Amino acid sequence: MPEITQELVFYEQEHHAINFPSVFLKNLARKSSIPHLSSDAAGLLKLKAHLALGDFSSVLTQIKNLNSQKKQSYDDFLLAKLYLIHNQAVSSAIQNPKLAGELLGKAIIFGKRCNSKILQCEIITADCIAQMNEMELTHSEDILHQAMLLATESGWLDSVILVHLSYILLYHNQLLPDAANRELQMLQEICSAKQNPYYYTLLQNHFGINNLMLQNYPQAEKSLQKGLNIAEENGYLFQMASLLINSGILDRRRKDPSAAVKHYQEAYRILENCGAKDSQLAEKAIDNLGLALSAQGKLQEAADIHKQALIRAKHRKDKDREGMQQVNLADVLIEMEQFQEAEGLLNNAIGYYTETRNYSLLQNSWLCKARLFEAQEQYQEAFNCMEELYQVTQLHFRQSFSRQSDKLTRRIADLRNEYMLIRSRCNGAGTIDNELLGNPMIGDHPKLKAALNMAIQAAKYPYVNVMISGESGTGKEIIARLIHANSVSNRAMVAVNASALPPNLMESELFGHVRGSFTGAVSDHKGKFVQADRSTLFLDEISEMPLELQAKLLRAIETHSITPVGGNRDIAVNCRIISATNRKMSELIHKNLFRLDLYHRLNKVEIHLPPLRERLSDLELLCEHFVERFAKEFALPVPKLEDSFYSRLQKYHFPGNIRELMNIVERIFILKPKLSWDRFQLDGLVDETPNQSLVGTGTIQENMEQTEYQLILGALQKANWVQKEAARLLGMTESTLSRHKKRLGIIR
Repeated sequence: MPEITQELVFYEQEHHAINFPSVFLKNLARKSSIPHLSSDAAGLLKLKAHLALGDFSSVLTQIKNLNSQKKQSYDDFLLAKLYLIHNQAVSSAIQNPKLAGELLGKAIIFGKRCNSKILQCEIITADCIAQMNEMELTHSEDILHQAMLLATESGWLDSVILVHLSYILLYHNQLLPDAANRELQMLQEICSAKQNPYYYTLLQNHFGINNLMLQNYPQAEKSLQKGLNIAEENGYLFQMASLLINSGILDRRRKDPSAAVKHYQEAYRILENCGAKDSQLAEKAIDNLGLALSAQGKLQEAADIHKQALIRAKHRKDKDREGMQQVNLADVLIEMEQFQEAEGLLNNAIGYYTETRNYSLLQNSWLCKARLFEAQEQYQEAFNCMEELYQVTQLHFRQSFSRQSDKLTRRIADLRNEYMLIRSRCNGAGTIDNELLGNPMIGDHPKLKAALNMAIQAAKYPYVNVMISGESGTGKEIIARLIHANSVSNRAMVAVNASALPPNLMESELFGHVRGSFTGAVSDHKGKFVQADRSTLFLDEISEMPLELQAKLLRAIETHSITPVGGNRDIAVNCRIISATNRKMSELIHKNLFRLDLYHRLNKVEIHLPPLRERLSDLELLCEHFVERFAKEFALPVPKLEDSFYSRLQKYHFPGNIRELMNIVERIFILKPKLSWDRFQLDGLVDETPNQSLVGTGTIQENMEQTEYQLILGALQKANWVQKEAARLLGMTESTLSRHKKRLGIIR
């Protein structure tokens, strides 16, 4: 079997091992082998299933029993996977960052020898998570962007989900719940409880954390409970512990320490059974349990908890955690009025944190010591401690600022190197088209800038559907191509004009057909969806799509699969859909001409492009752009544009928008080339009289329709009712003109 095919078989089986571990292990025990995979590969998949179940003791024991001779039968791919699994077990169950780093380093070495984008994506995300606290935010984002590129190119949905989860972890680590929420919403679209229960449980846990940060406690409770139900159903013990701890934090926020204690105790019991009692998660459970017991008034129990944690920290020689536990224990002892012991603990912590310049934890130590003296009514000493706290806070600020400055300096250096590399490549390749540089839209108007910013933001998320609204000629397709060009896909965008296709051919064009499915179907035909797999499908004039086809489009979006006309099997497809319309979708939905559920599926991000008459401040920039473009194209000198030329254009309302302006400039070059353009250059090309109809009786909508009627009728008469020429005069496509004629009732 080819290497790539075997890799895909491995990842398909890994998907089952992670999401349905109990069933996978039961089937593996019954069959004892997996078709098309070696016994070594099956052994690693078994370890992945045990990891999903939180059975870290079993995983670490089995890996320890793998002798060097056994590992020699592994190829580079399996060795990389083995070290990733070992790294995950160590990172989750025990605190040994040195060993975890060594294991990840080995995975990186063997991964580089494999031609596997899915594996590279795994390694990059694991490495980014490991270094998350040391790297500047944008640097981490850049690394995850590379991982997303690999995930999208591989076409493996689990990899895309993994990168989204890593983004969420990053933003939670940086206390950025709004940024995390964007990722959560994107992930919710592609991750389901039925197909990806393991990742869906993680998703619900992150939703709970995010809502805790945003203080939306009812929604946090709902998400955490949903996650707990799925985790319990599938036996994801480690995830259950994490969800229970976050539920305990929610209880404490709601002033219910009794419920919190139960959640923390259950979480720690689960972690003990998992072989993860020395994990960071277990420490989190213990620390919070002590705080909850203290809030419950059970001070001796709380003190005992912190004393045990202090002993464990000393045994592991973890000086930072030892200091934290000394402060936690002192805090409880103050409540118990055991002041002398509390003061000794605080002095030890303050001494260590001062020596190591750990100003963040030193602040807590001085604050606790101030509380110690206040409890003894020694107010001068308490005041002195607050003075020390103020000094430490200043030092902490300077330290943080210095570190951030160093990170930014390194980041600027990296960007400068990247810029010089790109510049050298550009100089060698010649001139690059403006559109490839990422901003083909000309103008500085705030509405345009807002639209461009939304397009760039949407481009970061490869499977988020976007709807672009705006009148004909405002640049909807340009924005669609801008989003695609800035996405992680390296495939071409596939475009379909819904108004240009007859309804009877539209289904075949979108979904394809099999040979013999209808008269003329002499061979199989791949539809636009299949062509746009792992890329972008642009549906122009989406409002013109027939209702019966809208239902099939909705199914394709929801199931990520299509069925060709005449076919009997589904074909999996994953693509971003960008749709465009020049009509008000709310009116079409109200008239039952467009499905509301489909609209919501297509409209995850909506971008509205303003008509030219609303951004006339950009008129000069646009004119200069088109004049320079056509002067170069026709090999003519660039003319000077007089003020009177601009003044007359300012009075025109541009029904054809930017496309019409471009046509006007082009026609002047063809019909009236001069070195200087004044208002008279526009004679016969713009007609200000239709604006007069805007002043009168009736509603704004009626006046606008009357203006549109006169413009189209005038263009048709000038073109002797040749529709193609009339469409050119109006700066719109022939199909758009036909639609407007029909709507306005224009007949010869």
